[in-house]
Amino acid sequence: MSISKIIITVAMIWGIGLFPGTWLNARELRIDQIDASDFKKIDIYCTVINDAAGPITDVKEEAWQLLEDGVPSRRKLTITPFQFTNQGIAIVAIVGASGIMKGQPLESEKRALHALANQLLPSDKLAILAYGDTSETIAGFAIKEEERKTRVKKLKTFGNTVTFYDALSDAIKALAETSGLPKRKAIIIVSDGRDNGSTSTYTEIMKELKKTNIPVYGIGHTLLGTRHLGTLKKITKVSGGQYLYARTDSGIKNHMLKMTKQIKNGYLIHYKTTKIKGDEQYHQLTLKIKTPKKVLVSAKKFEAKKDPWTFWEKVMYIILIVLGVALLVFLYLFIFIIPRPGYKRRCKKCKRRMRDEWEECLFCKYVPLYTKEALRYKR
Repeated sequence: MSISKIIITVAMIWGIGLFPGTWLNARELRIDQIDASDFKKIDIYCTVINDAAGPITDVKEEAWQLLEDGVPSRRKLTITPFQFTNQGIAIVAIVGASGIMKGQPLESEKRALHALANQLLPSDKLAILAYGDTSETIAGFAIKEEERKTRVKKLKTFGNTVTFYDALSDAIKALAETSGLPKRKAIIIVSDGRDNGSTSTYTEIMKELKKTNIPVYGIGHTLLGTRHLGTLKKITKVSGGQYLYARTDSGIKNHMLKMTKQIKNGYLIHYKTTKIKGDEQYHQLTLKIKTPKKVLVSAKKFEAKKDPWTFWEKVMYIILIVLGVALLVFLYLFIFIIPRPGYKRRCKKCKRRMRDEWEECLFCKYVPLYTKEALRYKR
């Protein structure tokens, strides 16, 4: 077989998706985040992964389907691989720093944080939190890269209790309340799911995540048994993130890189809704991907912000604007354009109209030349 035939055959096989990593090998579709801050324009951030939890970025446009509250949408979807959107990502990374993490476990978390930072682009934003008996901000979004590296390097364990929920609450507030951040947001946390010192509760965290629509990516790592890992797993699933279990300290870094790759290689689906009303209620969006092998489905709810203007208020506002513009045009024409009896002349200096009997402009005191000569002649 000639080389050209081999190349053509390989291209055909790749095109129909028989190589691992193509969309026909997709295992899971996940809606990570829904941004409806500019309602009724909606942005859906989603991820498609294979059996190895690697991202798939070649899903064909005709394979997608959107449902609004269970009803198929006929609106046009603009589907773009996230890496081509030029948008940044705001990430809060959280690591455990209680006394039990002293030594190799904490050093493994530090290496994972450095690996995460190295994957980010200039448009991305990163903040780092650590929790022991309190939740502490190690580096905020505004901290420069070198300073962030120094602070992570100096991080030490503190306290013998764990404030897992407080750390999540602080991360949610940082992402929701810090101005100037990218719309795409995520929390990555390394934890065993235990909490014995927080003022925040599980119920409050779930409520905050639902309201803000921020996904949590959890790396399960434990030194005290797997009893509480289910809590972390449930938080990640409900929020739209992913859960991966690190059996060893070195697995923390590997999973951190894997999650970062997923976040940065998903899809942005944009459309404008006409069916969902701004009623401050939660509505469900469902995405489907139809492949020859199976149908992948993911659903997530978001709050439809209330439109501050009703339809008739918008109509009245437009009418008032039109009337105001018309009034201004009329006044301009009446004052400067339309001639009036006795006002046939214009002042050469200020361009305002002058009565025929005026010897000088009463506005700017300009005296026309012929008037000056007439006055001199009278004298």
